[in-house]
Amino acid sequence: KGLTTLVHYTWSKMIDNSSHGSGNYSWLGGSTSIQNIWNLRGERSLSAHDVAHRVVITGAWETPLGKGRKWGSDWNRPVDLLLGGWAISGMGLFQSGMPLQVTQSGGSIWDGTQRPDLIGDPSTSGPVGDRMNKYFNEAAFSKPPLDVPGTAPRNLNYRGPSIRTVDAALLKSFRVKEGQRVEFRLEAQNVTNTPIFGDPGNSFGSTSFGQISGTKIGSRNVQLGFKYYF
Repeated sequence: KGLTTLVHYTWSKMIDNSSHGSGNYSWLGGSTSIQNIWNLRGERSLSAHDVAHRVVITGAWETPLGKGRKWGSDWNRPVDLLLGGWAISGMGLFQSGMPLQVTQSGGSIWDGTQRPDLIGDPSTSGPVGDRMNKYFNEAAFSKPPLDVPGTAPRNLNYRGPSIRTVDAALLKSFRVKEGQRVEFRLEAQNVTNTPIFGDPGNSFGSTSFGQISGTKIGSRNVQLGFKYYF
């Protein structure tokens, strides 16, 4: 009856000993550096691209108003132009954050990128907005000796902020004549204007460690469009 929905859920786990990513899709997880090329077993961890949970919900609804629909089939042309032919569509994306990598500021190791020692639980709790300056528990890390590999895994079992965003569109069709119509579209990305925070600074020992300074997805973006079907 004019309503279509699709729900897709993915539960997964990706493990590797090296990850590479382009800045063009850094929000999917970035690259990671090897600490010790002579011990690749020690590099095995969650991938920088691991997404544990991902839910995508889409839907479209043709309102039952206007010519050829449940109500309004006998409307005159002006009323049908105003009230008939409307449709609504949307997509919601809900995705867990990416595993976080921590490096050592000023680290020194001859054949790789030194990581700190992991001596506790690096996670903090509470809303992300309250942890903008302290997303990591700094007491969970310590600086390893010179040229000694740190004990922190390549990617922690601790994730960055999740993604929750909704896109929507409002559509209206105007019948020109038989087999021809004009479609008006009002589309919005991140329609709720929810801030999707980026990952925190990951260099232990730096002044920006654990601080979130940006977003993964921009603020609400609205655009208008017209299509002519013939």
